[in-house]
Amino acid sequence: MKRDTIIYKGIEYPIIEIARNLVDSEWRYTCSSFTYIIADIELWFAIKKDYENDNSTAVEIDNSIFYYCDSGFVASKPTEEDVIKYFYNI
Repeated sequence: MKRDTIIYKGIEYPIIEIARNLVDSEWRYTCSSFTYIIADIELWFAIKKDYENDNSTAVEIDNSIFYYCDSGFVASKPTEEDVIKYFYNI
């Protein structure tokens, strides 16, 4: 699991890159080298209007995100175990 940020309009939004086999049951028994990016819903709120207006940057960001989590989840710096539990409880 790797933490990073996406900067949109000068604001940093935390993201987590995690092996897809840890959070997606369809890929549970596969190679862990493929990853998903998750972000808090605040990132979606920030890009939504531009995404709907077909802004290429907003569309590119949205296309890179596997899932928008509940407000503040990613920002709370969850452990890998917390992230796994989150996806198996939604």
